[in-house]
Amino acid sequence: LTAATTYYVYYQANCGGDTSEWAGPFIGTTLCTAIVPDYTADMSNNPADSCWEEADSGDPVTGPTDLGSGSWYSSNHNGTPSNAINLWQDYRSEWIISPVFDLSTSAPSELKVYVALTNSSTSGTGENMGSDDEVQLLMTNDGGANWARLQSWAQGTEPTEVGELITYDLTAETGTVQFAFWGSEGTVNDSEDVYFHVSGFTVRETPSGP
Repeated sequence: LTAATTYYVYYQANCGGDTSEWAGPFIGTTLCTAIVPDYTADMSNNPADSCWEEADSGDPVTGPTDLGSGSWYSSNHNGTPSNAINLWQDYRSEWIISPVFDLSTSAPSELKVYVALTNSSTSGTGENMGSDDEVQLLMTNDGGANWARLQSWAQGTEPTEVGELITYDLTAETGTVQFAFWGSEGTVNDSEDVYFHVSGFTVRETPSGP
């Protein structure tokens, strides 16, 4: 069977030539296997593909909980497809979680993400994140037991409306890794109403040239 594929199964009993009616369909989806780079997510979908997940609770210490749904959604950043989260209330703690990547057989790798902050659902400048709003980019290399922070965005360190392309060196990682974006509004219900966009996500072998 092919990984990350939905199958529809029918069966029929055959008792010495007498056959039953067909039963089904019985629907099942095979599990995702670890991806060997290169890989680029389709951020026009939410989740970005069938091997991404969402969660609507948990924090970087506990890890994601309540998998299956969340408040990240399919949007666009100045016309570029993105996954976005609207930070405007005081109870959101939401995740989008990447597939697992196998870096053991590839050359040194890197992660490239493109992020932006807007004050409307697709564009707009002049806004800051709330006083305890935060978005973190996280990585686990032990199957989700622990999540390490690669970068955090908060009031005073927000990405711009134009956006930022950021590259993370994964040379030290030689096994399986997984990434997540966690967005939280903390406990303070500030007046700020902003949209954090992830409009690019690529894991690839590090180019040999400039």
